[in-house]
Amino acid sequence: MSEISDAIADAYPDLLDALGDSVSYQTPSGAAPFAVTVIWTEGRPARQRAESAAAIAWVRLSDFTTTPLKGDEITKGGKVYKVAENPLEGVDGMGGCDLILRFVRDVL
Repeated sequence: MSEISDAIADAYPDLLDALGDSVSYQTPSGAAPFAVTVIWTEGRPARQRAESAAAIAWVRLSDFTTTPLKGDEITKGGKVYKVAENPLEGVDGMGGCDLILRFVRDVL
């Protein structure tokens, strides 16, 4: 990595602390849900491929013990969202990726 890339990667923990939201992450395997900090963006981003997304959650992959996959669920603010696309297609150079989310249901 370049010095600039290294500096940006080093800043990610501070960005997550300052701007992040804690969410509950659950895989369909039945493993216990766990907390992860994400950078949350409501609504559809400017990218065509995520045209009908309810939200985007940027995550740092090193925060996961298993790879995030399509079908995993995130609970935030009383709402459940499902990962709608394979997140590893969009891994950035610093070890993070966007999870494209679709709204599933309100938590009862």
